[in-house]
Amino acid sequence: MTIPTLVRRREQRSDDCRFWEGGQKRAPATSLSDWFTKDRDGEALKEMLSAIAGVDLAAKDDGYPVPGRALKESVERLVRRLFRAHPRAYEIYPTERGEIAVDVIGPVGKGLLLVCESSGVVTCYVTIAGENRRARYEDATRLPDAFLTEALAEIDEH
Repeated sequence: MTIPTLVRRREQRSDDCRFWEGGQKRAPATSLSDWFTKDRDGEALKEMLSAIAGVDLAAKDDGYPVPGRALKESVERLVRRLFRAHPRAYEIYPTERGEIAVDVIGPVGKGLLLVCESSGVVTCYVTIAGENRRARYEDATRLPDAFLTEALAEIDEH
């Protein structure tokens, strides 16, 4: 899933005036982040959860080891928490080592990558303006933490 795909969907939904809230038509979102906030439990999250569910097929197609069920469930919980705290598009895909990657692609020179291992370890790689930072978590249940929240805020800065 890519941000342009979600932007196109937002524009299509805006053009169709299919924004309903409490039985009342509401104004379309004015920005991508506004749309994610208003669509908090909608299509964007459903697509990301679908990507997690389909990571087995993607891994098989790429010839990678298939991530286990426990890892997929752990990543699903993490993505739900991330999306609740920071509504945005997260790309989810398997890695060649049997991990699951959760990727945030920001403007040029900004990005964040979470690599989730079957052991429960999550490694976070952040690149902002050519500077790289990294954090390693033995317990992903505490995410998002201050490091991750700060990184996502920096990615969103223009």
